[in-house]
Amino acid sequence: MIIGLQESAKLDDFNRDQKAVTIHLIGALAVRKSSTPLLPKECIFCGAWENLTGEHVFAEWLAPYLPKIGRTGHTATKTLRVLDASSLKVIRDTHFARKGTLHKRGPLKNQTLKIVCARCNTGWMSMLQGQVKPILLPILEGGWPGEIAAWERRILAAWAAMFTMVVEFSDLDTQVTPFEDRERLRLTLEPPDGWYIWIGLHAGPLWTSGFNHFAWPSIPKVYSKGQIDKAYKNDVQSTGWLVGPAFFQTISAGVPGYPVDRFAFAIRHGLRVVWPSDKLPIERPVRVMDDIAADNVTVGHLPHFYPRKTLRKAWETM
Repeated sequence: MIIGLQESAKLDDFNRDQKAVTIHLIGALAVRKSSTPLLPKECIFCGAWENLTGEHVFAEWLAPYLPKIGRTGHTATKTLRVLDASSLKVIRDTHFARKGTLHKRGPLKNQTLKIVCARCNTGWMSMLQGQVKPILLPILEGGWPGEIAAWERRILAAWAAMFTMVVEFSDLDTQVTPFEDRERLRLTLEPPDGWYIWIGLHAGPLWTSGFNHFAWPSIPKVYSKGQIDKAYKNDVQSTGWLVGPAFFQTISAGVPGYPVDRFAFAIRHGLRVVWPSDKLPIERPVRVMDDIAADNVTVGHLPHFYPRKTLRKAWETM
């Protein structure tokens, strides 16, 4: 579920006499089972304006581990929240849901976003897919590659960051990662600063593939009196997804010092830390999550001001 939170830039939604401010919660969810945002006209990784190609949301080599159904469900949500500017108490919530960009015919393995150039798609991105394949295949087949070595976790982390950066463009309202960070991934094949990545194992009948993505602003105090005229965009994202039995979770923040305790989060949810790397091998997780546990991971870092009533389970679509 791609969910985001941002302050409305429309001042007519703000009643100065009543000291209230309207903020917008925006999002989307893709699972296995529209309205289409205006995608960028340049490559999201290098900025090239020519030869944009369709990048598969899930790489073609992952097709055997994705459901072979005839339609992809993708739900986008938007909530208008009115807060009291002094107390930050909720005055009113209005919730909307619509079919998202990826809600279309064809299985999930066929869904693409035309956001990368041919040079990136067939160059470093293809190389990274080739490097991560022998690391992931044993996990997708139900095993574990012994211990994932320190040098392999860098590849795994770069691949997970690349997936997240692509998925963000399925709903531009919740697209957080700036071009500079995407370019850094391209040049260094390493997640930018402020990225946290985990891996886990999952087994359950309900959530069989897809992603759950959220975005929100890092500084809730921007809604305090005297600051509500300024529009703040989302700068924190959280993305969880499944491929076969493999579960991945990323959290990234565009502000330094955003509080994420990667080891406490891993212990609480039965995950293994992939990034930032502690230079040690990654052992097999001791716990296999069910559907509810995996869904809880994807919402496990949402801020306290996030409206829980708007949340859908990761496997639910319109």
